[in-house]
Amino acid sequence: TSIFDSTVICEYLEDTHPTPSLHSSDPKLRARARLITQVVDTHLEAVPWGMNEVVVFGRAQGELKAKLLKEAKEQIEGWYKWLDTQLGGDEYFGGSVFGFADCAVVPHINSCTSFGVPPPPNTALASWWSRVLTRPSVKKVLEEAKSERHFMKQVAGTLQKGMMKREYRDHRLEWMIKSGGIEVVVDGLKKGNIRFTDHTAFANSKSKL
Repeated sequence: TSIFDSTVICEYLEDTHPTPSLHSSDPKLRARARLITQVVDTHLEAVPWGMNEVVVFGRAQGELKAKLLKEAKEQIEGWYKWLDTQLGGDEYFGGSVFGFADCAVVPHINSCTSFGVPPPPNTALASWWSRVLTRPSVKKVLEEAKSERHFMKQVAGTLQKGMMKREYRDHRLEWMIKSGGIEVVVDGLKKGNIRFTDHTAFANSKSKL
């Protein structure tokens, strides 16, 4: 069985390795963790993804580039305020213990930080970020993420040569359009270096999940 989607993978690991649990025993806190995960995996994730399209893959130049990056920074700062509120006075998003929602938030904060937008100082989110960075598991994952960013920079040139297509699905496509990058999408479609989810891959699949 091949399992995809980071949230599904985390749930699978929780089911197969229940101790120690990433989820609270309180149903309300479990639901809250899933909601936070849903928000950051869709709305926040799309912002540094869009910055990556602009900066690394060179989708926009000049005024459009500046506009998209300005929009991205402002949006990230807004999501940081929301995350700060969700933390409140707690050490972690699930309370006093590192858990499911923290696992979901870490990679997106790391992506935003890599583009020069870290959590603002003297906030609950900044304190949380400093705290999780001391965890061995987080250190290991973020170290691996560095090699992925390096790889992205290496293959960026293949996009303009028509050798690569980037997937513009749901929240990512929404981000690019609402942030003022409709011409990026149109240009990508003309050049054939943008793709959408291929439903035929599912229809023609002979393997059971």
